[in-house]
Amino acid sequence: MTQEELLKYALSNGMINLAEVSKQVKMEMINRIEEVHNYKITPLQGANDQRWQTYVVDKTKKTGRKVVKAATKEKLYKKLAEYYGITEDPNGLTMADIFKEWIPFKRSITNSENTIYRHINHWRRYCKNCNIVRMPMKNINAIQLDSWANSMIKDNNMTRKEWQNIKTVISGIWDYAYRSGIILSDPWLSIKISVKFRQISKRPPETQVLIGDDIDKLIFKCQELYETTNNEAYIAIIFNLYCGLRVGELYIL
Repeated sequence: MTQEELLKYALSNGMINLAEVSKQVKMEMINRIEEVHNYKITPLQGANDQRWQTYVVDKTKKTGRKVVKAATKEKLYKKLAEYYGITEDPNGLTMADIFKEWIPFKRSITNSENTIYRHINHWRRYCKNCNIVRMPMKNINAIQLDSWANSMIKDNNMTRKEWQNIKTVISGIWDYAYRSGIILSDPWLSIKISVKFRQISKRPPETQVLIGDDIDKLIFKCQELYETTNNEAYIAIIFNLYCGLRVGELYIL
């Protein structure tokens, strides 16, 4: 039997309760909304106004937010679902959903936990709060991704290196979704970056090296400051002079 035939058989024989399924789907949608919505949802409680209200982010407003109202709480949730790009479709997987699957996959094929740590930090910083990452991936086209990517670079004044860091994460998500059969094509492959990256002016070479007894002077000064402030950062500097760790690696230690 095909999946459609199995579904019809289950429905006709009372094996599936559509009302219960619909209720569970709605509850899942509400849970997903509450994960990302940071404002309270409250009834107006006016004598002539029984509507429900909340706020959503709106950078065009002086307050940085705008009010959203609806006749009932259920209708208000529907408006919020539309705002956040959340669907009742159980197959409407989003970039946020796939990111949670991609990280364990990425961890399984890399030897560096620091790399995973950086991927998570880049996602949280640049993508987590974007509406597009909560839209079903199957409904997102190349134009939307193009606009999002260019806006991300411009709004965050990114350098080319910063962009490459987050691009690795987003590319990985779309590639994972495509290779898993979640989407039929990968529109991310066709995006075009047209905005300019922030340029970093190079410092004079002579300011970037320690020569002569500079290292001894630095160690002495760090020891002196540590004794005065008890700030472990000064000990970390001395430690790294001998170990040569990356900043991220030193921070984790």
